[in-house]
Amino acid sequence: MVSLSASDYGHVLKRLGEFGFAGGVTYDALIAKAAEKARVDRLLTLNAKDFKRVWPEEMDKVILP
Repeated sequence: MVSLSASDYGHVLKRLGEFGFAGGVTYDALIAKAAEKARVDRLLTLNAKDFKRVWPEEMDKVILP
């Protein structure tokens, strides 16, 4: 289990603003931040497109089942 700090939330929201993203993609960005913090090898999702937009530096870790 991974907890996000207030600083983590702030970082995610700042980054979303820089990208011009809003709405439901915020949840994907928070999940990506938790995955980053947990140092996962892979992030399995049916919504790879949005995760790749919010986590471009690790998009090779985002995979479809």
